[in-house]
Amino acid sequence: MNSQYDLINIDQWDRADAFRFFRGFDEPFFNICTQVDISGLLQEARRHDHPPSLLILWHAIRTANAIEAFRLRLHGDEVRRYHRIKPACTMRRGENGYYFGYFDYEHGMSAEDFIDHGRAAIESQQHRPGLGARPDAEDVIHCSMLPWISFTGLRHARHSGYPDSIPKLVFGKFTEVDGKWMLPIAVDLHHALADGWHAAQWIEKMEWK
Repeated sequence: MNSQYDLINIDQWDRADAFRFFRGFDEPFFNICTQVDISGLLQEARRHDHPPSLLILWHAIRTANAIEAFRLRLHGDEVRRYHRIKPACTMRRGENGYYFGYFDYEHGMSAEDFIDHGRAAIESQQHRPGLGARPDAEDVIHCSMLPWISFTGLRHARHSGYPDSIPKLVFGKFTEVDGKWMLPIAVDLHHALADGWHAAQWIEKMEWK
């Protein structure tokens, strides 16, 4: 068995019918946009002087790792179940540029350790040339921060025919509503590997009141 993943036995999988139904769709991803209460997260960030963006990223990857569907990937005819996934996040560079930043994550990793590693990763990656894309990396979740927009809908650019099954998470501008700090979030999941129930589990776990 590979140290990073094991294989799903599709014939014995309880969602084999849904997998076979959605796998061949031209657009197999579905998207949900909503808001979650992160008042407690922001209090934690202020208490420990954590950057809210990195604390949000840690919380998101921690909760995603707890849900099996977020760790499933299509690879040819295989369905791989990764033991651990890490965030790959778009990072701003200058006025008009950005790059893809890659962050380490281990099960049980504390917020402090993740943020320390995250700061080091940003420092080491932000000055390299190019986008730094790793198209063969499957043990990641694609993340984006849009701290300028409190969005209510979102659609990703996609390459038609590209065999992508990696979840996408986007976080917007948090705003105060009736005394609560609300964070817009968007989650895209491949419908052959996940359903609305799995998205709802992650959304519920993202609440930090």
